[in-house]
Amino acid sequence: MPEPLPDERMTRPGMVALGIGAAILGHVVAGIIGVAGFVGAVGDGPFRLMLAGPVAEAILGLVCLPVSIVWMAGRKRGLGIGLLIGWAVGLTMTFVLGLFLFAVYWGQGPGK
Repeated sequence: MPEPLPDERMTRPGMVALGIGAAILGHVVAGIIGVAGFVGAVGDGPFRLMLAGPVAEAILGLVCLPVSIVWMAGRKRGLGIGLLIGWAVGLTMTFVLGLFLFAVYWGQGPGK
């Protein structure tokens, strides 16, 4: 019997890893924006700067989710799966790290 032709939609592990890395990099950038906003708000800046991190994360989600769905339905399936996995893992890590940083900051209290 002849060998079956390779599936064009085959998921390549390297592409999945690339998608995960791209999403995690996006979370790092959003985290830097969030920390800069937090520092600006604590340092006598407007309180709305506190929203910089959550807004950056929301924009990242609004970009990652549709792009990953389109790529999974098309020819870049591995990249789409990786982007979705990386976005979910990065969002969880960002949330936990944010809770930790807020707990540390308010545990010390301003001026202590």
